[in-house]
Amino acid sequence: MFAENPEVRAELLAIVRQATSDPQLHEDFCQEALLNLIRKETLEPGQTVSWYLQNCDFHVMDYLGQGRSIDAFKRHSYREIETSFEGNDGGTQYVAPGADVVSTVSAKDILDLLLAGLKPLDQQVLLLLDDGYSRRQIALKIGISQSKAVRTCKRIVALATHFRISPKLNF
Repeated sequence: MFAENPEVRAELLAIVRQATSDPQLHEDFCQEALLNLIRKETLEPGQTVSWYLQNCDFHVMDYLGQGRSIDAFKRHSYREIETSFEGNDGGTQYVAPGADVVSTVSAKDILDLLLAGLKPLDQQVLLLLDDGYSRRQIALKIGISQSKAVRTCKRIVALATHFRISPKLNF
């Protein structure tokens, strides 16, 4: 993966330094750019390094353009917590304002547990569900039928149920 390449990480740092001169933001935005890179590599494989880096540049600029802090719960009603884990992109969990660290870590652990027990297509669908895509949008995005998307979602729910996780998905 490109995210593991030191030269690509150096490019991400250069993108962040160009986007903001505040050194206190560099580490946060580097992590945000790296997570975006991992997610894009997972969801849209086969692109060039420059394509991924340009996407990371747009992602960082979008965050800056929103005019809000990456880590401030008080600035919006739901906070996107980007998570990552070894070898995969962790997706986004929507956590209520003022959520404690335990809730955030639990959401990450649940996502990690589910992703580890799924096949690659199922992982891709779970990450897209986590991003807020509907089953229909997922089917169009990854080129499968809607019925296959529904079956895949049912497999995800079955695995969650096996781990005694109560998913809030309606089919």
